[in-house]
Amino acid sequence: LEKIHELTNTPTQYEVRFDLGSGSERKYAVYDNFKVAPSKQKFKLTIGNYKGNA
Repeated sequence: LEKIHELTNTPTQYEVRFDLGSGSERKYAVYDNFKVAPSKQKFKLTIGNYKGNA
């Protein structure tokens, strides 16, 4: 989580994507404004708006 915090601790806005699947069925979820806070904030997760089909 520390490495992800380092990557997302910038003015740039990031998005995160989750791909899910079971058998031949596939779904995805994308969230914008993705950030992970530092350890002293217990790696609090910030996510924005959702798009996808999951």
